Amino acid sequence: MTGPRFPRRRRFVVAVCMAAPALLMSIALSLLPAPASASASAETAESGGTIVYEGGMQLSSSDGFTVDVTARLTVECANDASCTALVVITGGDFVASPTNDQALPFAAGRASADLPYYGDICQLRFIGAGAVTVDATPDVAIVTRQSAPVSTSCPDGSTATASAATVSGTLSYVSGASCLSDGTCPTPTPTPTLTPTETASPMPTTATIEPAVATEARDWDDPGVLSTLRPFRSIGTPSAALWSVTGAIVLSILIALPTVLLDATSERVTERAEQRRRARGLAPADPSARPPLTVLGWPAALAGLLVAATASTYVDPEFAFDAAGWRTAAGIDAGFLVVIALGWAVVTAVMRSIRPQWRPRIEFRPLTLLFVITAVAFSIVSGFQPGVVFGLVAGVGFAGSISERARAGSALMLAGFMVVTGAAAWAGYSLLVPVFDNPDLLQLLALECLAAITIAGFSALPIALLPLRGLLGRAVWQWSRLVWVGLYAIAVGAFLFVLIPLPDSWQWVELDYLAWGIGYAVYCVVAVIAWAVSARGAGSSATT
Repeated sequence: MTGPRFPRRRRFVVAVCMAAPALLMSIALSLLPAPASASASAETAESGGTIVYEGGMQLSSSDGFTVDVTARLTVECANDASCTALVVITGGDFVASPTNDQALPFAAGRASADLPYYGDICQLRFIGAGAVTVDATPDVAIVTRQSAPVSTSCPDGSTATASAATVSGTLSYVSGASCLSDGTCPTPTPTPTLTPTETASPMPTTATIEPAVATEARDWDDPGVLSTLRPFRSIGTPSAALWSVTGAIVLSILIALPTVLLDATSERVTERAEQRRRARGLAPADPSARPPLTVLGWPAALAGLLVAATASTYVDPEFAFDAAGWRTAAGIDAGFLVVIALGWAVVTAVMRSIRPQWRPRIEFRPLTLLFVITAVAFSIVSGFQPGVVFGLVAGVGFAGSISERARAGSALMLAGFMVVTGAAAWAGYSLLVPVFDNPDLLQLLALECLAAITIAGFSALPIALLPLRGLLGRAVWQWSRLVWVGLYAIAVGAFLFVLIPLPDSWQWVELDYLAWGIGYAVYCVVAVIAWAVSARGAGSSATT
């Protein structure tokens, strides 16, 4: 008996798959800024801490000229409680740093200074002399800079002038210890230095157990992890879109390589199972029968969705059973119901109206809860905020005979529903964020529900569209590989643009490049081993 002969195309895919981690590492190292490492995080914590705000600002001149830009405020505090505030422009033209790229003294939630002209008006990046004020709260920061009229001669002989203007905007909290903005962070108790003393005869002592310090419970109106979703105005720049498109293309190609092997493995296993059935004289599997490891009906699917929503609340690193924690849980529940449950209902109704004999039904797959746990663990370990949640624990199945094209159409319909719903929620969130400057409980609940719908719609698709049995991507992959690649690239691009805008947000990721490369290498190795084992089994069956 001889071993299996691997087709050249498969051997090429295996070789490329094994070399892909190095490709991923080189691309990441050349394009992305260094992520925050554990040692860097520790250093930041020891040096006092950092809080970051981001959002849009507008220059309004006295002659009616306006320019929209995006900005970032970084407040850094040292151990001696001295803080500084730095505002930089992250997107847009004409406007230079409102703080002249200087870190201004910051105390009691405020920084102010009178600054000179800065930049170069001839290069169309400047700001006139004037006063700047920064007022920060745990939720938002208001930045205002006055710009006096400017007139200067340029090297080409022309004269550049600009009228008096005001640059102002409200920036939203992104990350860091929010208590740094108003100086309410608890002062750490210094560790006493023990000086050993000689004793004539040591006496037995009774150990004293120090009581644990309770974490301060958050109130109903304290922002949670869902509030860290960025509105469109803070990330909607051409550079962010270009990074998202580039990242989507690279990731889609890298994911597709081992997927080819996993698909071949699945096909061999399915074909072998059918051969065994025929060898036993059994009839082919009835399409109306309940699939293995599946529970039919809405009650089981909704129960699984509730379990997934409960587990997903732990994407909040500060989650606790306090008022803010219950509000976060309510927001995620609302997001799953609108994006997932409503999507099931819409797809089921549409497919039944097209052809009733397809007999669409809801199929709950308990093993998909492993993807829920994986998504939560990924959010915690990587440090991605506002996190990755996965709620597609069930799908639309069919009790009647249905073509691959129609089955793929139902998957595409559900994926499209998730994208459209998530995009509409993000648009509403982006419109309401500047309106609700200091939101009350109801306004905050509305914002976080919209954020949860956005996150549920965009974060689940990169997982749901993997061509694995029980996921949406399986039907699309079996129908058309080309359509799958395009759809997966769109899903990854939307995920990167909305939830993890590059390259700016990468510096807050706690995993380094080695960890990402190892994770992808493990995925490739599992795909290669599974494919090789199934191929050897197929070869053995053929020679028996």
